[in-house]
Amino acid sequence: MSFYGIAQANMSDDKNTNTSRDASRKVDLKFLMEALIREMRTLLRAKMEQVHERIDQVENALVGQPQNHPIV
Repeated sequence: MSFYGIAQANMSDDKNTNTSRDASRKVDLKFLMEALIREMRTLLRAKMEQVHERIDQVENALVGQPQNHPIV
């Protein structure tokens, strides 16, 4: 095999390796994105639970207090 043929074979192997790396990188990024989204959902749920608890506290504090009704 000539030098030119060897160089072409090596370039072809490099392309296959790069394609394999790109595919692997895309899969890795997909899993990373899914993990990030899952973590963000967990954090958001925890924060929203705190907000709902605070709303409940405010609503319960208002129960039994006289309401300001507009004079008609």
